[in-house]
Amino acid sequence: MFDALHYLPIVSTAVAAGFTRVLWRHWRRSPQARHLMWWTIGIALFGIGTLTEAVTTLAGWHEPVFRTWYVAGALLGALVLKPQIAGAFVPAVVLREALAGRRRALGGAVVALGLLTAASLAVRPTWMAGWLDEVAARRLGYAGLLPTAWGLANDVLGTVAWAPALIAASILAVAVVVGRRPLGRVAFAALALPLSIFAMPHIWSYDFLALAFPWAVALSLSDRMAGARRPVMLAVTVAVACLMPWSLFALGISRGQEHWSALVPIATALLVALAHRLSNVRIISEPST
Repeated sequence: MFDALHYLPIVSTAVAAGFTRVLWRHWRRSPQARHLMWWTIGIALFGIGTLTEAVTTLAGWHEPVFRTWYVAGALLGALVLKPQIAGAFVPAVVLREALAGRRRALGGAVVALGLLTAASLAVRPTWMAGWLDEVAARRLGYAGLLPTAWGLANDVLGTVAWAPALIAASILAVAVVVGRRPLGRVAFAALALPLSIFAMPHIWSYDFLALAFPWAVALSLSDRMAGARRPVMLAVTVAVACLMPWSLFALGISRGQEHWSALVPIATALLVALAHRLSNVRIISEPST
């Protein structure tokens, strides 16, 4: 039976290829604009992933193609583009931009979401019901087994119903540590990302690869501190980024479950908040608006 949805990756690949070419040209004209470089890499990886799906549709399943699809997906995860990682991160960043008076960010997000939703509904009108059933039923059904707020609540408090309270408490703790010091774009993103990973119900410990970004922010902030703060914060950052994940992973192997690894993103958010509060300068000066 013909299903137009199976041929959608062909269109996605063509669009991604054209967009990658445009972004590449813009980046080569402005090599100092590193955000264009990362944007180009991200769209190219997305195109590789959809290309493998297009090849599977046209030629059937092949192991090398499937392996390529997995590698592209893993690299997209490192760029914080996986839906389960960016589930709360992207809305938080867009909302911050809107509250800061940058309404074009909110408008662009709404238009993009509307176009994507309309296009997908035109191809398969019933997909949203199936997606909601998958997210609200099956995915949440085993959320208590994963290293997130949901798994931690299930392990420590006996039910995933306490997960929203743990998420709220984590956000409050980070806000208290930050205090009244203004957050720039980079610092805000470095805080929103680990909190998003902690809050999303479908996360595995390998998704913690995306925490390399807030760890880098914490290192950069720590390196700019004076006196005893600098070596202490550098040591704490290394402990959170290197010792803590592997120690909790080893604990998870011995227990047969990784619930306690959920402490890694929370510790990361608190680390960035503390480094931001103790630092004397911002990472990037923001343009006036």
